[in-house]
Amino acid sequence: MTIDGVSVAAPDPTIRAIDLDTVPSDIVGSLEITKTLRPDQDADSVTGAINIRTQSPFDYKGFRLRASGGGSYNEFGGTNDVRGSVSVSNIWEGNSRIGLLFSGSYSETDRQVDNIETVWDVLTRPEGGTVFGVVENLFKDYDTKRKRIALTSAAELRTDDDSRLFLRGTFSRFTDDEYRNQLLVLWSEGVLLPGATDQKASFRNIRVGKQIRHRIVQNEIVTGELGGQRNFGGWTFDGSVSIASTEQSYPRRDELLWRTAALGTATAPISYDYTTSAREPSISLFTSNQHLTPTNFSFRENAYRTSETSEDTVAAVAKLTIPVEFGSGKGNFKAGAKFESGERKADENRYRNRASTAASSQPLSAFLTDKESRNYDYNLGFKVDPALADAYYDATKAASPIRAEQSATADYQADEKILSGYAMWDLDFDRLGVVTGVRVEKTETEGSAPVFNAGTGAISTRSNSRSFTDVFPGLTLRYELNDNLIARAAVTRGMTHPNFVDVVPRALETQEGSLLVVQQGNPDLKPTLSNNLDVSLEYYFEPIGILSAGGFYKDLKDYNYTLRSAGSYLGTPAAIITPENADGELAGFELAWQQQFTQLPGWMSGFGVFANFTYVDASIDLGRTYGGRSSFPLPGQSETVSNFALFYEKGPVSVRLSFTDRSDYLNEINAENGDLDLYWAGRDQIDLTASYQFTKTFEAFAEAKNLTNSKGIRYYGKKSRIYEYEQFGYSVFVGGRLKL
Repeated sequence: MTIDGVSVAAPDPTIRAIDLDTVPSDIVGSLEITKTLRPDQDADSVTGAINIRTQSPFDYKGFRLRASGGGSYNEFGGTNDVRGSVSVSNIWEGNSRIGLLFSGSYSETDRQVDNIETVWDVLTRPEGGTVFGVVENLFKDYDTKRKRIALTSAAELRTDDDSRLFLRGTFSRFTDDEYRNQLLVLWSEGVLLPGATDQKASFRNIRVGKQIRHRIVQNEIVTGELGGQRNFGGWTFDGSVSIASTEQSYPRRDELLWRTAALGTATAPISYDYTTSAREPSISLFTSNQHLTPTNFSFRENAYRTSETSEDTVAAVAKLTIPVEFGSGKGNFKAGAKFESGERKADENRYRNRASTAASSQPLSAFLTDKESRNYDYNLGFKVDPALADAYYDATKAASPIRAEQSATADYQADEKILSGYAMWDLDFDRLGVVTGVRVEKTETEGSAPVFNAGTGAISTRSNSRSFTDVFPGLTLRYELNDNLIARAAVTRGMTHPNFVDVVPRALETQEGSLLVVQQGNPDLKPTLSNNLDVSLEYYFEPIGILSAGGFYKDLKDYNYTLRSAGSYLGTPAAIITPENADGELAGFELAWQQQFTQLPGWMSGFGVFANFTYVDASIDLGRTYGGRSSFPLPGQSETVSNFALFYEKGPVSVRLSFTDRSDYLNEINAENGDLDLYWAGRDQIDLTASYQFTKTFEAFAEAKNLTNSKGIRYYGKKSRIYEYEQFGYSVFVGGRLKL
């Protein structure tokens, strides 16, 4: 995805894709979407491409002022959101035409969610045999405030109808300020008692933790582009140079943990029971309520983390368009070249202190407020006072010793250069349209990361580099069978580059409760190549409507997937997560229907419908066996995706009721046991939007989202072993738009 044609890196150090949280929708002028790749587009996709086109001063004639604003009510927590935007543009006519545009937007959200994470594993029963059992339950109570600010500007000079110069830029900042109260039920610290089954078990000597975390993450994106276009006797030359800079920082990632002594005995155990509910199990702790007594807890540790990731990219593009005729066909020959160079750096430091001297002079009870911390129907006790927690962090952070090995191995640096060129023809032969051509891309990457030698204790730097050239031919055909019926077919090739963090020898530690999880890079990871075939048939009917059916097939070479296996890191047992390659294929069909029923009488002619359905059969073959399996569903791909909307648009009234649904998909492969593969459960959602045009210049609108309080669920193998269960509640936003 690009912004005004400029490739923009993700601030997040673990991915390439832009985090859309950082790009407010208010700055978007339009979306340019292609379902199949053309030779004049970057090949960094296995299918189509999306370009976010920001507003231009020449989108309208003369002076233009647009403003919007409003606020929301959020079901969970009874909180409120606000957002507003303004855009001003003008065009000055003379010997030349000059256009200027400035826009800005601001939003602030205040959200609370219910979240339970449960880690499952295979447990050995004391009387013999094994069962699937819970290792830990994590009850998370979030208070999150998010702020977004965005600015765009554009200046354009048109000296005549054959030339233009432009300068445009964007700035966006997203800040996520989150306090998380967490209750940890650590079954793994205890002893399993006889009689356990796959759904219930009893323990003695478990521990319970109470944690407060304050995390602030800030993402920034800055882009700038200088370019122009010139026509020379029918030939058109386009060129531009651009810069893009992204940065992610963590001003705070501070944690304070208290923990109980051993709880539960052989005669009075602590137990769980998932028999009646896999989502909200019965846990005896919430009946005995030992976790509600602050004196049961003592200081366990503080932990701090700082992190900064940045990427700077420069690019230059040149394009030439020449009108051509080929037999009875007329159209254009297009050729172009692009050079892009980017440098990404990630620097992280981690600190932790478990010494008794790091404990606060005040007990846990002194940190607690009178506000209940609840998660679904579970009483987690009282929330920790955020101001007191911050005061503790500020007083102890400097004395917390650095974790040198973990800090060093989380860092990395990656440089990437891509040189590409293309040639293509875009021709129309009466009813036949042809787009064909080829793109060539040469990619050079260099990466480095610190490596810790557990045997010697030394930290060294490991580097790797590689260079590869790929060719991307493409042919797209469009044939008008009659004035209303169009057939399309396309044979294309695309590619997705691995995430930078996945191809450098980096190791990043995270925690799932008490379980250490280490994400490791794979310098041998290859990009995914996809050979694509797409066909479709589209029927258009008056006055506004389309009925379409399409089929597609993709042959995937070196698809990137995530593998989870049991291992150790720096002498500590850990779950090791690594990116790997596998070949696969994807085939399916899609159906779509969009129509406004203008043939109905009177006011009923405003009704319309939009619907689509996609079925996908996708798999990968790992070429080796894990847990007795070598073939898997394609990770990240739902089998079915559907959307349905009933709308009404007539006069000043616009209403749309939307339903979306997708089926389950594989998230992560477990190397040892297929019953512990991680899946995302399917999810559906109902939204409602409405607006009323009071005057030519003012419109009121309302947006209601997630009306059915749809849940987010991940599970191990089957839905009786839920890993994550989260709900957000509904939100209703009301506002107005002004257009002058």
